[in-house]
Amino acid sequence: MNITDNIQDFIPQRPPFVHLDKLRFCNEEETISSFEIKAEHIMVKNGQLTAGGLVENIAQTAAAGTGYLSSEAGEEVKRGYIGAVKNLTVNKLPEVGTQIYTRIYSTNQVLNVNIIKGEVHDNDGYLYAQCEMKIFLEE
Repeated sequence: MNITDNIQDFIPQRPPFVHLDKLRFCNEEETISSFEIKAEHIMVKNGQLTAGGLVENIAQTAAAGTGYLSSEAGEEVKRGYIGAVKNLTVNKLPEVGTQIYTRIYSTNQVLNVNIIKGEVHDNDGYLYAQCEMKIFLEE
């Protein structure tokens, strides 16, 4: 089930720098997105999404979740900025044509800082990448 196919309502990025296609699930603790990797994507190199693309996918999934929840509450969608990436592990770079699913767990929020854990999997559950991230939200 998709919450929305119009992901750009919830993130500030615009093509060609969008790193997710659909918001599939979202609540206060967890957000799930999907993204089909296409050959023409700006962060594809040698037929694979780059590690930077995976990190941006995690960040944009977090942004989409925050934006969706803000929208549902009747609030303005806020911009967020990556403040820190910690414990990044990239097991393998996903290839063009792969559908990835990114799961964000919100672990803590203090004032305007959201601390999340992100994981990127494929449909079979293979873990491509994971990290922790501090995201600063605009006031």
